[in-house]
Amino acid sequence: MFGFIRRLLRRPPARVFVYSDGARVRAADPVVIAEKLLAVGPGLLDRAGAAGPDPLDAAIELGLIVDQLRKVFDVGPFEDRDGVRTGLTKAEVVALLRSFAAYLKLYRRKT
Repeated sequence: MFGFIRRLLRRPPARVFVYSDGARVRAADPVVIAEKLLAVGPGLLDRAGAAGPDPLDAAIELGLIVDQLRKVFDVGPFEDRDGVRTGLTKAEVVALLRSFAAYLKLYRRKT
């Protein structure tokens, strides 16, 4: 019995990306998320800067990018119904992508 506990404690932690979807904490395989990001389009992040100087164009482009990121991470839009908050704001979705990118950098350093 003690051997089992020792082996369990020596086992490296699972490498999953953990995030909040606004209602609960989720864990996802980072490879699956990366595959979804590539399926949406490898130039997804470049599109944010391609909107041009017009703030309205930039806002529309950001909205399209956030909609695609919601599908990748499977998170809904922010809602506040009767004091119960669910989903993520657009800023939180962008922050989620940034935290995923930071996770990937950290993961690369460890391997």
